[in-house]
Amino acid sequence: MSLLINTSDVIEALGLNTSNESDIEGTVGRAIRAAQTRAEVSIGSALERFTNREVFFINQDLFNGVTENGLLCLRLKNGFAQLTGVGSSYTPNSYDPLDLPGVSVNEQYGFVYLPTSYDKQYVEVTYTSGFLDRASAPQEVKQAILYFVPLALKLSMQPDAETKKKADESAKISEALVESLRRPTGVQYRPFLFTRTPLAA
Repeated sequence: MSLLINTSDVIEALGLNTSNESDIEGTVGRAIRAAQTRAEVSIGSALERFTNREVFFINQDLFNGVTENGLLCLRLKNGFAQLTGVGSSYTPNSYDPLDLPGVSVNEQYGFVYLPTSYDKQYVEVTYTSGFLDRASAPQEVKQAILYFVPLALKLSMQPDAETKKKADESAKISEALVESLRRPTGVQYRPFLFTRTPLAA
């Protein structure tokens, strides 16, 4: 997992004792991983950089009303998405490129919108998602992870009552930070086939 915040940032922000630096860095590194995973669950999307391939089958007879403003809405597995290709076919594994100007996308939420003329077709979407490194991640994502870290540290040790209280308060702040990033739920087409490959920084 590519960590989107530094251990040094956490140590400084929390004022941790670094007298045994190797131990504290290992502990904080594990807490960041746990915090980043928690943020991913809250947002509803992987934050690490992936290449993705997803296949949908559009059937408006079975899913009547799965449109937004007259367009089909496909929900990708991940948000923070940048499309690299969209294709359609009446049979699997033989995709013709769509006219990309006719396709719109909400990159943050990972929603792809298509005309209803693609009913009864397989649609393949390829895209990259997430963030390659700390520099490419938005500040609100990094802040959300940072505020989850005290909760992760609390769960890995036996904290006193005051530490527990501060960790819980920090987690509430993090939840508030991810609220604007959280992917909305609703009636959207979901992929029946998907693969993803991590991209190294």
